[in-house]
Amino acid sequence: MRLLRAGSRTAVPWRNGGGMTTGVAAWPVGAFLDGFDWRISLARVDRDGPFSTFLGVTRTQLLLSGGPITLVGPNWKAELAEGSDPVTFDGRDAVEASARSPATVLNVMTRRAVYTHSLQSLELAEPVDIAAEAAEHVLIALDDGVTTDALTLGVLDALWLSPGDTVTLAPIAPARILSITLCPTS
Repeated sequence: MRLLRAGSRTAVPWRNGGGMTTGVAAWPVGAFLDGFDWRISLARVDRDGPFSTFLGVTRTQLLLSGGPITLVGPNWKAELAEGSDPVTFDGRDAVEASARSPATVLNVMTRRAVYTHSLQSLELAEPVDIAAEAAEHVLIALDDGVTTDALTLGVLDALWLSPGDTVTLAPIAPARILSITLCPTS
């Protein structure tokens, strides 16, 4: 299990230069903008414009704060708003984003030939055990005060669980966690 503190992350420009992104985790480690099998990041959307394209990649986005944001792809349109479901689309799509106010978006990307992913929001009111069986799991705290046996997570801190890892998450007060499961395709 790896602890990934929010305060240790560095923002870098999007591949197309249209915004800023901050890496949470990627595989292989260090393969952030290119060469990744999977990648989790936080994108800052401050203005209208196109998203970067990623051939062979499935993307899922979830609004974390600000917005709302309207996404328009070829033959589809979706709204990222407070409380809305995540939006999943093909990374090769030319997507235009229109933000009514600055926003932070969780971005999960997997190279389809190698990985699939799922995203689940958990409301913690009591301790819960999370086991990474045959897949990687990345857990991201959306609220302060989630503890494990050895540490306390702050907002946007993450835990990266490898297959075989188990963790007990205990909230000090009701808290939200995002659970991202990354499954090999073979």
